[in-house]
Amino acid sequence: MNPNQLSLRLERIVRAIQGAGGHQNDSFVISILRIQPTNIHRSSSVVLTGFLLVIGFVSGYAAPPATETEATGKTELSGVISGRVLDQSGKPIPRAKAVLYQYKNPSQRFGHMVPEQSPTITEVDGGFRFEKLAYGYYFIEIKKTDFATTLCNRTIDEGNSSSRMDILLKPPAIVKIELTDESGRPVAGASVRQIRQRGSNGENYLTQMWLRDLGVEIATSDDQGRLTLPAFPEGDILNVTIDHPSLAPIRVEDLKIAEGESTKAVMKPGVVVTLRRAPSKGAKERISSAIIDFRHTDFQRPSSIRLYEVQFDHEGAGKITVEAGDYNFLRLEHDDFYLTPTISEEITKSERLKLEPGKNVEFTFEVRRKVMARGRVINSDTGLPVKGESVLGEILDSQSEVATPDSKWSFTGWGETDENGEYSLPIAAGNARVTFYGEKLIADPEHIQFDANDDSSTQIPEIRVRSLPTIRGTVIDPDDRPVPKAVVRFRGKTRSGQHIANPVLTDDQGRFELTANYVPVDPVSKKRSFEQYIAAFDPYRPHAAKCEIRIDASEPLVLKLEPHPFDWPLTEFDVEISDWQRGIVPEEEGNKNAVITLKGRPALELDGCGWSNSEKLCLADLKGKYVLLDFWFIGCGPCHADFPSMTIAHELYKDKGLVVIGVHNNSNNLEAVRRHVNEIGLNFPVVVDQPDGRTISSYQKHGIADGYPSYVLIDPQGNVVLDDRTIPHVSLRGHKLEIVRKFLFDKKTN
Repeated sequence: MNPNQLSLRLERIVRAIQGAGGHQNDSFVISILRIQPTNIHRSSSVVLTGFLLVIGFVSGYAAPPATETEATGKTELSGVISGRVLDQSGKPIPRAKAVLYQYKNPSQRFGHMVPEQSPTITEVDGGFRFEKLAYGYYFIEIKKTDFATTLCNRTIDEGNSSSRMDILLKPPAIVKIELTDESGRPVAGASVRQIRQRGSNGENYLTQMWLRDLGVEIATSDDQGRLTLPAFPEGDILNVTIDHPSLAPIRVEDLKIAEGESTKAVMKPGVVVTLRRAPSKGAKERISSAIIDFRHTDFQRPSSIRLYEVQFDHEGAGKITVEAGDYNFLRLEHDDFYLTPTISEEITKSERLKLEPGKNVEFTFEVRRKVMARGRVINSDTGLPVKGESVLGEILDSQSEVATPDSKWSFTGWGETDENGEYSLPIAAGNARVTFYGEKLIADPEHIQFDANDDSSTQIPEIRVRSLPTIRGTVIDPDDRPVPKAVVRFRGKTRSGQHIANPVLTDDQGRFELTANYVPVDPVSKKRSFEQYIAAFDPYRPHAAKCEIRIDASEPLVLKLEPHPFDWPLTEFDVEISDWQRGIVPEEEGNKNAVITLKGRPALELDGCGWSNSEKLCLADLKGKYVLLDFWFIGCGPCHADFPSMTIAHELYKDKGLVVIGVHNNSNNLEAVRRHVNEIGLNFPVVVDQPDGRTISSYQKHGIADGYPSYVLIDPQGNVVLDDRTIPHVSLRGHKLEIVRKFLFDKKTN
């Protein structure tokens, strides 16, 4: 499956998991744009599951992908993870125990860390090696007497099938957190929900589920309010999220590991939320636990919960405690059952997720057993089966409180067609439907609705699809001369219009070709929107044009450029611009951003361990030029989906006063990043963060690079002009070419 198809699949899955059919709120749209799929991973499953976890985190942590063998059935085991275990002086440590854990997620929504292969003992030179590994995400755990247990994570995929590392062991140190309530009384019974660890061996994100998988036991706080953390490597930095049965979650940040170190934290009153199983008309489906995905409107707050297992009592009720406030998403997940509905504030069009003491503190879910259904996809143009495309399954929510009938549909899972066009996907008995999502293909009708059996015997009616045509045209200037290197792209009558396909440049004769990857859905009517715009602009002069087209039509076009202000492409298609981008920001968020933003302040230096496509660059030496930073990592789908526009920016403006720099995080070593950059053909400079993640961490403190990709535009004085996290403005993510053009050539801007 290629990247554009993946981009389609991942955009659509957001609608599906939110209840299907509802348009995302602005904060969630931002999340989608960070996490569209990659154009380099040939394993769709790897990217898809990484996406599902990233939309939960949206926080800068490299999310684990699925294994190739799990989701696609491939049996090739070619991955290798190897390295050496060293002490702080660089001396090899023999006879250390190395244990390999692999992330496995048969549900395609959440998963566990599972021991993989037998543990190994390091050699005299400190060496260890695990081979014949499936593609996926791994933790390597190193244990040795007198040293702290140490974790490192690595991803194995087709772009990085061999990973070698040096793992540094340090002495152990134990720190304590002293917890009190607002009146100063000790808080007993508090527990650790998640830990973000950063140190010389990289960065680890440890959820409640993964801590348990890895055998990390952390006692609750005692009667004196003392919460004792397990031994971590001395000098590492922790961010710790803490829960309590009746108090709101808190996060203790930048806790440095040093023996005897302690810190104090105050826990405030919280809201107890009850999650209840709906009464069943027939046989009762009982669950003892479920995985919760619960999102505060400010996702970074400790009350946003992901990869957390809630326990249910014998009456079918589970409880969590969070802070009062506004939330926008709630979903429960289980290996064997669907728990519906998924609740989204945007879909319900109500204040159902506005939590206050005594208000909106109980949610009821229907429990429905998972079954399988099978179907087939045929290309109407050729009569041949369609291979390697995606079909989405949904079930009708009887409990749903939604704004429109179409929003009652709840996502269940994906199927992928084989060489015979056949697929299978998970569903539940009752009213169900499937929707085809494929690159440059559409189905008529859009949905196929059917009644699913309760025994996995359902045969879904055949889906017939047809190809979207290629739109060809020419761009000419006001004097009717062809315009080479004009930027041509889709622009929308819906918010997603700009993402229908990547922009292209005209050739020397002003000619271009564009094919839509998919047909957008109108957020109001919930119907496919075939009418869209194509826009073109001269990259160096204030000339631009637009033309209304049908995505499924193929008549040749001529776009004649006319004089327009440089910011015309940014203002003409205002339907694509969110309230946040217009400067309509909630007061609390605005106040928070005002404190942390780098706007008008010097950009932070790029302290990396090495560079690709360039010798070392220093921002201080680039004064006099604009600099566009792109924060990314190898496993990030949306980062790769956006590389075409980054490459165009580099090609058009590298000699006009712009320097494009990719900033890779510490999730892969320098050699792996250099190899990957070469394989995918990136032509702009890329710096790789130090193993301790110091560059990314420094920007994250200012709200930047807390999700990927992230962008920063720096002016010729070395100060930050724009970012997509703290500075309301038309996003660099979707409009970087237009924004750079404006800053470089618009005298009013300068």
